Amino acid sequence: MLVTSNLNSAHASRLEMPGLPTSDAGPRAPKNDGLRPPNGNELSSLGDRRTAEKISDNPLFNVFNHLPTHVVENFYNQIGGNWNDTKFSANARASFARKAEHVLNYIDKAGGRNGTPNNKKIDGIELYMAGLTHTARGVTETQRLLNFTDHGYPGLSFETRRYPRNA
Repeated sequence: MLVTSNLNSAHASRLEMPGLPTSDAGPRAPKNDGLRPPNGNELSSLGDRRTAEKISDNPLFNVFNHLPTHVVENFYNQIGGNWNDTKFSANARASFARKAEHVLNYIDKAGGRNGTPNNKKIDGIELYMAGLTHTARGVTETQRLLNFTDHGYPGLSFETRRYPRNA
């Protein structure tokens, strides 16, 4: 039973719940359980001496086997370079792979429509390959990936599929 001792208080007109932010419109649930998208400035974990090859062994990297070359190239451009390109130093390649891993881990953890968060794969690739991404309501994990390739780090926050700036 809830008893309010002061009905004239500023907060008596709205429900307050501990741990949830409130506004004049009332309480609202936190978005993505506090998960924040990477911004490209993340530092690698101290002591992370994995090579680009070891980092890219992560099953999340398999999504690149199913995407058109131009989409993969756009992804490389967004993270600064191709972790497979031997013209870059081993340290630079590892840095690119870590940035890619941060992006892919975020997408997998954030989940999406018709997807399963934290399943070590980017869901929705079948819709993309079938050309059905434009019909989806809400964003799939693949749509988040495509938003990133088209718009960079800000694209990870979009809640719908946005098409390239130049389209």
